[in-house]
Amino acid sequence: MNKKEEKTIALLVSTLAKLIQKEDYADITISELIEESGVSRSTFYSHFKKKDDVLNEVCDDIFHHVFSVHLQEEERHDFSHESVLDCRHIVLHLFYHVQEQREVLCPIFDSSAYSIFRKRLEPNVTSLMKIALGMKEFQVSNVPDDLALSIATSALVNFIRYFSFSKDASLTPERMTDYFFGLFAPKRN
Repeated sequence: MNKKEEKTIALLVSTLAKLIQKEDYADITISELIEESGVSRSTFYSHFKKKDDVLNEVCDDIFHHVFSVHLQEEERHDFSHESVLDCRHIVLHLFYHVQEQREVLCPIFDSSAYSIFRKRLEPNVTSLMKIALGMKEFQVSNVPDDLALSIATSALVNFIRYFSFSKDASLTPERMTDYFFGLFAPKRN
């Protein structure tokens, strides 16, 4: 992808993020997205088939590198030297992005976009929770493994949503990570 294409996609993503803050996702049309961004209809369709594809790009833009095996140094926080198998640091990194993207996430969580967003986020969270459960970082007591995975995945998605809406300044990414891991009984040998 060349720089012009990257710029166009970034413009459409930021335009959708701004529109979601003003109106419900279901009410946003492709025509409105095109008009607000200033790109042509043919340019839009050369990159996306539908509005949901742009929302998926918003989700990827927020979380993609958090779940990447190639972590890069970031301006506001740096997890590039952490192990990609350290679930606690990945969850902490995730909460940093939630904190930074509240303006976009709250409207997504509070609109018809939530189901699309959750569908995009859950596979990544599920993979992370599989690693955490497999490495015995925590345990969901007295339930089968597949149920434990489902519980841990749903819990983390709900923690993300809760943190997005929280106005409590004492809730930091570190505290949310501690709360999440403290929710589950530590694995006993």
